[in-house]
Amino acid sequence: MIDNKIIEAKGALDALINKQRAYLYKPIQIAEILYHVRLGDLSIGEVAKSLETYRNKSKRWRDEVTRLLLNQVSTSSQKYQDNLFGSNAVPPAIIGILADYNNEHDGIVERYIYQQFGKKQGLIMTLMSVLDDTMPADFNLESFLSMFVTEKGLRRSIDKAYEAVVYALFNTLVRALKINVTVHMMKPKQIF
Repeated sequence: MIDNKIIEAKGALDALINKQRAYLYKPIQIAEILYHVRLGDLSIGEVAKSLETYRNKSKRWRDEVTRLLLNQVSTSSQKYQDNLFGSNAVPPAIIGILADYNNEHDGIVERYIYQQFGKKQGLIMTLMSVLDDTMPADFNLESFLSMFVTEKGLRRSIDKAYEAVVYALFNTLVRALKINVTVHMMKPKQIF
C-alpha cells in the first residue's frame, strides 16, 4: 500500500507539472535533484532540511540538461525560479519524500518527470506537424489556436501562439506591402 505522504508529494509534483509551460524547467530541476540524491551527491536529509546546500547547484544541473534537450536555459528571474521551493509548489520536505521514494524504486520519479516532459514535447511536435503539413490555402487559424485550448498541456502556452501569429502577420504585411519600418525614440525628458 502506498503511503499518504507519497500520494501528497505526487499531487504537489503533478500540480507543478500542470502549471508549467512546454519546457518544464522546474520539474526538470526536481528530477535533477532526485538524480543527484540517487547518485549520493546529496543526502535525503540535506534535501529535506538544507535547501541552501543545493538551491544553486540544482539550477546548474537543470540548465545542463535543458541545454542538451532544448538548446536553452531558463531566463526567468531568480525569485520566480526559487518559487519552486515554496509552500505552494514543492517545498524541500516534499522533495525529500520524493527522493526517498525515487531511491527505493530505482529512479521512478525522475522517469515520471521526463515522461511528462516527453508528452508536452509531443504536443509541440504535433503543432509543428500541423504547421509543416498544411498548405497555406488550407490552414485554419481558428482550428490551430483551438488546439491550445483543447490540449490540456498547451493551455498555458497559448500566449506564445498569439505572439507567433502576430509576428507572422506583421512579417507578412511588411514583406507583401514592401513596408519599411523605422523605430524612433524621442529624447526623454530630464527628471533631474
